[in-house]
Amino acid sequence: MANYQWVHSPSHYAILMSTSYNYVGVGLAIDPDTGMKIWTAVYLRGPDRTAARATVYTPKVVAGPTSTTRYAKPTSRSPNRIGRT
Repeated sequence: MANYQWVHSPSHYAILMSTSYNYVGVGLAIDPDTGMKIWTAVYLRGPDRTAARATVYTPKVVAGPTSTTRYAKPTSRSPNRIGRT
C-alpha cells in the first residue's frame, strides 16, 4: 500500500526515480492500539561505500587429462546391472 501511494504521488515518485540519491532507509511503525502502519523513507546522497571487497578470480581453461570424456566400465556393482548375473 505504501509503495502504491509513493509511486502514485508525483512528488514522491520524483524522489523515487531520482538519480541524485545513492542510499535509502525505509522504516515501518505499527500503532499497537489500531494496527495502523506508518511507513517512512529517507533518501540521501553520500560517499560510495559499496565497492567490492574481493578481487575477481578468472580461472584458466587448459587442455589436460580431464578435458576428454571417459566412460566407466560396467561392473556387477553398477546400478544398471543390479539383479543381473
